[in-house]
Amino acid sequence: MIIRRIPAGAPAALLLLVLPPLLASCGGGGGIEDAPPEVLEVPGTLTGPDGLPPDLSLDSALVVYYWIPLDGYAAVDSDLVSLAGLADRGVRAVPVQFTVEGRNASQAHLNAMGVSMPVYLADSVLASCIPGDVLPAAVLFRRGAPPAVETGFGCTGRLLAR
Repeated sequence: MIIRRIPAGAPAALLLLVLPPLLASCGGGGGIEDAPPEVLEVPGTLTGPDGLPPDLSLDSALVVYYWIPLDGYAAVDSDLVSLAGLADRGVRAVPVQFTVEGRNASQAHLNAMGVSMPVYLADSVLASCIPGDVLPAAVLFRRGAPPAVETGFGCTGRLLAR
């Protein structure tokens, strides 16, 4: 029979290796895994006119709005004005386009309307979440909830009325 001496610090080192994963795996109802994500999660990448992504750390709800930037559609203009007022309801509005040209045309359209709101450039990952068959389209992202989608004029209002 071979008897080995256990070094003095070995039990403490073993506890430090084994205990954290065990504690992290413990459920207990209402634990960490039940909490909503700390930051609002939106698939893909959003880039603002300043080249930076929006800071979503304080937001609990976000509406992404995609439309064709054409002049002369009062219903779209009405949607854009109501979109700008969502901050009063605690919802962040992010109008998006998927090309630089579309983003620039959309920003010019908003500026001409007197609506102070940046238009973001979105990537194909976010585009896959937005139906393209009926525009405008809006997607509501909330912490800990699946995205919700509405399309057509007035889509944002219908989305938030759910």
